Amino acid sequence: MKKHGLTARPLEAATNIRVESLPPTVVKVVEKICVKKDLELKSITVKAYPYYESLGTALYSKERPTWKMPEPFTEPVLHIIWKFLVEKKLSEHINDQMRPHFCREDAILVLDASQGVLTVAGRADDIKRIRAPVEKILLKAMSHIERQTKSISEEMILPPAWFYILKLEGLQTAALDISPEMKLSYDEGTQKLTITGLTAEFYKTKSWISEKIMNMSKKQQNVPPCLLDFLRTLDPMDMSQDLFTSQGISAVYTIESKWLLLLGSSDRALVDAESKMKTALAHQIVEVEDQKVLKLPTWGHLKQKLLDTYNLSKKKTVAIEMHPERRNKITVAGFVNPVKEVSQSLREFIAKMANCSSVALPAISSGIFGFPVDLCAETIAQAVREHCDSPQGLRSLTEIHLVDNNDSTVRVMATAVSKEFSDLGPIMTIPQQAGGKRTGASGGHKRGRGRGRGQNQSHDASWCNEKREEGRGGGRGGGRGGNHHGNRGGLSPKQQISHREHGGLEQTTAEGLKIILCKGSIQDQTTDVIVNTISEDMTLNQGAVSKAILSAAGSSLQDAIYSEVRRNTLRYGDVVVTDGYNLTCQKVFHAVCPFWDKGGGQAEEELTSIIRYCLVEAEKRQMASLSFPAIGTGNLSFPRALVSKLLLREIRSYSSSRNPRCLREVVIVVHPSDSQTVDCFTREFTGQRNVQHEARGFHEVPAQQAVDQSQHSSVLSTSLDVYQMQIDQLTFEASSGDITKEASDVIVNSSNQSFNLKAGVSKAILDGAGVTVEQECAQLGVYMKLQ
Repeated sequence: MKKHGLTARPLEAATNIRVESLPPTVVKVVEKICVKKDLELKSITVKAYPYYESLGTALYSKERPTWKMPEPFTEPVLHIIWKFLVEKKLSEHINDQMRPHFCREDAILVLDASQGVLTVAGRADDIKRIRAPVEKILLKAMSHIERQTKSISEEMILPPAWFYILKLEGLQTAALDISPEMKLSYDEGTQKLTITGLTAEFYKTKSWISEKIMNMSKKQQNVPPCLLDFLRTLDPMDMSQDLFTSQGISAVYTIESKWLLLLGSSDRALVDAESKMKTALAHQIVEVEDQKVLKLPTWGHLKQKLLDTYNLSKKKTVAIEMHPERRNKITVAGFVNPVKEVSQSLREFIAKMANCSSVALPAISSGIFGFPVDLCAETIAQAVREHCDSPQGLRSLTEIHLVDNNDSTVRVMATAVSKEFSDLGPIMTIPQQAGGKRTGASGGHKRGRGRGRGQNQSHDASWCNEKREEGRGGGRGGGRGGNHHGNRGGLSPKQQISHREHGGLEQTTAEGLKIILCKGSIQDQTTDVIVNTISEDMTLNQGAVSKAILSAAGSSLQDAIYSEVRRNTLRYGDVVVTDGYNLTCQKVFHAVCPFWDKGGGQAEEELTSIIRYCLVEAEKRQMASLSFPAIGTGNLSFPRALVSKLLLREIRSYSSSRNPRCLREVVIVVHPSDSQTVDCFTREFTGQRNVQHEARGFHEVPAQQAVDQSQHSSVLSTSLDVYQMQIDQLTFEASSGDITKEASDVIVNSSNQSFNLKAGVSKAILDGAGVTVEQECAQLGVYMKLQ
């Protein structure tokens, strides 16, 4: 106001009005009016205006005074800005932006190119209102022109992993804070970050980036080759998003040659990322003893089904590959749960294909092939005997059935069995004929030992009770040229030593699982597996049991634990499996057992879980024997009575619920120096009465029992045309019936080179099996021709 010599004051409130358009004869008194208004007096419209005495007039009547408008104001601008506004034709644009600020008339915008001046004219109050927006527009235009003329573009070389971390640390937000007009672009192919902006902005951004890079931490990770191969198939950025970023960890990994490089925004982020990788990813090795299993069409089908189930189109969770160095191993790598489940499925398939528990054989080659029945039966019996005498013979096989629909052939096979095992003094009972049939307790006519059989047979086959005749059998080293001394019954040397030397109490469950309580040192046990207790930090130099095992096994055992776990600590209840190294066992199960919580319940629950896991894992790994120490009764302070009760209860429960095929012996080892534990475990052990054999004296094993436990039993006859012989856990039968009705894991067929024989037993089996089996046999026939 001062700049333009203007003054202002408020008008007083009007006390009079000026009324226009009144007829001469009309008189109207208006009490108060402050604004102009149209009134109607008897249908006559008149106009009323506030009248200001200080001005001597009404502002809006016909006789209002002529007002002088303020002079327009002029704002100087740089010539380059004027040129920009002219070339871009922005005058109308600025007028459009100013127009909403006027109440009645538009302001006028005039550009003087020669003077470089922008003039805005209009009502004083309107000009006052729009001045700030106009100046803002001009400043923005000036800034834009400056950025166009003075901006620079500079490049920084940044590996994708670094750029990923910078984005997580807020690169975009930092750039906006420096200048909203600055632009960033990254080319992953050239690994270059382009920064476009004013010089000062560029150097400020570059300084921010350099500081973040200096604070980054990186570390090489030794990852198993199979897990590294799995990670190579994934996008590192997507995987880092799932593993780290989604968990609030600012880190990323890259694959470089034969190792993995972990990059974090700080040391803390790097530690968190390393821990996350170890808990989220895993690998397992599945051993395949029989390479033929991997050539089966069903193996390929199973493998593809598992991959399709666990891998989505946009997310891969598991990979199955052949071990790069050993062809008898399959590697499974990926996320923890898929790896665990896929490995379990593969192991179950391999065990089913390579280690079946029951098999049914016809009198192979005696029918349409023309071989003499006597020769066939003798050959089969010899093969069975050789299998039983082999060290690994009875690990998984529990039933062998010789089946033929001809009664005379059945008798020939039974005679051949009796002859082959004659060194054991078997007794063959001729089956009773029709007039003297015996029936079992139920009077039924079904045969079978509980593995799915029980179909009606063409012959009345009732059962007599199975029993072992004490005192039967010949010497331990007889028969077959003396090549099998000391290994009758298919028991491994480890089992035989355990039987001769455990010198303790023994029980046998209804399912045939032996439970032995003996004095001794756990590290000296010759079972396939021994159980050890370790601390959460995995060191073996703590606790009497761990120290003794480490001393006997050697330092490689400690290294194996670290290699297997690959993380800093374990949790209570975890079990780590390693080889036995210098120990006489095959495997060591290292269990992290908690301290006794004085009856709180959690410690007992975790100890129970450990016992169950060890039993299941031993069977899964096809181990025949397992030794437990008096687990938890030392420094961990578990009550002896509780531990002895838990061990016996869980072993017996496992036997009855799982009916293990491989695990045949569980030993509980108590150190002889701990007399209190010896007494406590003995009382608990002898208190068990629901077993087949009463527990005898702790140091006493009857001589007769020691001989019979590892010998073949006599050949028993059940009833009409069913002959039976027990060889430890193996039941051997020769019986009359239809082989296609057998519920064994395996049925043996006698076919031709193309596996498509449709005659005799082969025809019955193929017809009974269906089209799918015929097609698979056809594929095998083609494969065999190519070999």
